[in-house]
Amino acid sequence: MAAGAPAPPARRTAGGIRGTVDDTGIRLTTAHSSTTLDWHLYPRYAETPELFVLLSADKFAVGVVVLPKRVVADPEDVDRLRVVLDRRLVRADAVEGPGGPRSRGRAVGRGVSSVGLLLLGLLLFFFAFAAVQHAAHPDRFPGIQNNTAPISAVMLVLRTLAVAGAWWLVRRMTAMRIVTAVLAVLVLLAGGAALYRVGPMLHCWGSDRIARGPDGAYACYDF
Repeated sequence: MAAGAPAPPARRTAGGIRGTVDDTGIRLTTAHSSTTLDWHLYPRYAETPELFVLLSADKFAVGVVVLPKRVVADPEDVDRLRVVLDRRLVRADAVEGPGGPRSRGRAVGRGVSSVGLLLLGLLLFFFAFAAVQHAAHPDRFPGIQNNTAPISAVMLVLRTLAVAGAWWLVRRMTAMRIVTAVLAVLVLLAGGAALYRVGPMLHCWGSDRIARGPDGAYACYDF
């Protein structure tokens, strides 16, 4: 067989069942029936000294297909079969467990990203709060002000998305999920204070200028 050429199908017979394995899947044939198993049904496999065991992708009920090595007439066919399985499937012992270094690295990365999103949410809150300072305090900043309420509202929406993203990243990490939830509540409560100020101004969304009257209502101006 030329180097790099596809491995030919491996055939085996167990009792009255004849099996053929190639890149299209597994075909099991008896004197009265024939069944084809597609590779996507069994994306993983494990190897023992006596068996190849194909494992289903179902997380709740594992299905298996057992391919005994002893029914292969030529020992070289075992190697050919392994080539086909390695090309089409993932070895179960190559899948890293939840405590492996790569898994821990991903967990740390999610934790750092979550904290970063929370800090971004807090920063957006401060920007949203500062954007409407002049209009919210006519005693300190009298007269007509630039209408920054739409900018503040957009920042509050982005802040909410950042907090939601922070929680989503650590939703499966118990400790970080609790810490993130506490910090998220604090950020959301702080944002509520900004929303309390921005809300009465939003009816002037399309106006260039805004001013607060003695009665606390906001007037919209377009120049």
